[in-house]
Order: sequence, then structure tokens, then C-alpha cells
Amino acid sequence: MTDTATTEHEATTAAPTARPRPALTVGQSVTLGVAHAAASVLLSVLRLRGLYWFACLFGVAEYVIDRRRRRRFARALAMILERKPTARERRKWTLAFFMQTRCDKLFYFIIDRLPRDKIDSLVRVSDEALLQESLGRGKGALFGLQHLGSHHIGGMLLALQGFKIAGVRDANESAIRRFMQDRWERRHPDLPRIRYAFSDTFPREIYRWYREGYLIGAAMDLLKVRDPKQKVTWLEVFGARRPFLTGPMRIALRSGAPVLHGWVEPLGGFRYELVVAGRLIDPNEVTDEEAAIDQAVRMYAATLENTLKRRPSLLSRL
Repeated sequence: MTDTATTEHEATTAAPTARPRPALTVGQSVTLGVAHAAASVLLSVLRLRGLYWFACLFGVAEYVIDRRRRRRFARALAMILERKPTARERRKWTLAFFMQTRCDKLFYFIIDRLPRDKIDSLVRVSDEALLQESLGRGKGALFGLQHLGSHHIGGMLLALQGFKIAGVRDANESAIRRFMQDRWERRHPDLPRIRYAFSDTFPREIYRWYREGYLIGAAMDLLKVRDPKQKVTWLEVFGARRPFLTGPMRIALRSGAPVLHGWVEPLGGFRYELVVAGRLIDPNEVTDEEAAIDQAVRMYAATLENTLKRRPSLLSRL
């Protein structure tokens, strides 16, 4: 597609600007500030390894206390396995889910307190050569992230490695994410700012980010379609028809950006791997946009199914 065609498409389909990030209320700022200070004290006393085991024990306590969340995960586990799990399977994967969720949340909450060299030692990329080759074309890349693991941790770790990062977020993002994003930007003013857009808008900025060589992350597996204007494909996953967002892939194709997919996999001890599962679409090889997107969505859904069946505790939302 020519630059002229891209500009015309941008002018007719893109929203005029990205929605501003909602400001934290005074109460949210105070509450999160106190919690962050407490987590920082724990880090100074326990060090990183001790804090990891503290988070695991916290997750065990939540597992014991939070009966409602246990039931919700049990229903999700039965959906993933496509059968009723045994009592042993249910205990194993539910406990792993609670522990990993708490570890991810606590690590995300203190990531701005760690020195760069320490953070850099905690992340690895499974296929960095493919990632570098895709970005080396100079047109950016779309990274289709399944809802597996912590996307925010993955984005921050990659930003420290020099990647220009942008993300498509849910419009109802939590206060803690806004709080930590602000702290991250103050802690690392020399790094390129992590950009973001909301999932129910397609601002012109996304086209500009591709031109500037950004790696843009977007989760395409949806629980429900919140805006009828969103372009989705329906596929059967885990025995039920579910929507998959295709709008980000269309923008990537019209920007000439390769489309990759993968997830963030925890390795224990606050270590993480960004799994680059492969390339979904190479824009240089596309002759039929609709066929390419259909095939890409099916590959994305198949990877999601296989990964969750292997490790159900990677599920990052219920």
C-alpha cells in the first residue's frame, strides 16, 4: 500500500487524537503512595529473593482466603481443559495462579526501585533475532500478546533494553497502572516514553509510532466486544465462540509493519521471558489482506489454546 493510500485511510478511519490518561484522585495517590513505600521497605529488608518468597506466601494466603476467586479460576480451568479437572489438578493450578498473580503484582509495584543492570538480568527474549529483524525494517512491528502473563512487566523490561514500546490498553485501566507508569517515567527520564492508546480508539498516533519504529503490543483475545465499531473475527476456542480483535493487524498491514505474536512467561524468582512465538504476518508477502488476517487470527488462537493447556496458571484475567 502506498503512503498516499495510508494517509487517506488514516484520515478517514482514525480518531483525531489519543484519549488523555485519567488523573489519579487524591485518595488513590495517597493509598498507592503508602503501599509503594511499604513495598520498598520490604525490598530493602528482604532483598529481591526474599521478596519473591514473601509474594509466594502472600499468594498462598490469598488462595486460602479468597473462595470466590478460587471458584472463578476453577470454572476457567474447566474451560481450558475442556473437562472437569481432578481435585489434584484444581489445587495445583489454582495455587500456582494465585502465587504467580501476587508475584507479578508485587514485582510490578517495585520495578522502579531496582537498578537497571538488575532489571536487565531478569528478562530474556526467546527469539530476539526475529524481533530485531522485524524492527530493523524501519516500519515498526505489532506484537500480538495473548492474555498470558504480565504485559506491563514485559513492556518495561523491553524498554530498558532500548526498544521503543507502545501499547494498546483497555479503556478501564487500573489506578495502579497509571501510578506506576508515572513513577517509571520519573525514574527513567532518559528512556523513550512508553506510549499507549486505548483499545476502543484508533488514533493517528499509532500510524506515527509505526513510522518511528515502535514495537506496539496489543492483546487480541477478547472476553466481549465493548464497541460495535471494533473489527473482530469470531472463532471457537475452548469449546466456545469468542471474539478476536483484528483492527490492530489491519493498521499494522497498512503501515507495512510485520505482525508477531507471543506472551510473557514467568520463570520464577522474578525472572521473565518474552516468548516470541513467530511471525503471524509478513506484509511483504501479503496479496490478500482478509485471507492473511484470517490465517493470522487462527494461528494466534491455536497458540493461545496450546499454551494455556500446557500451563493454565498463565491466565492473566478471569
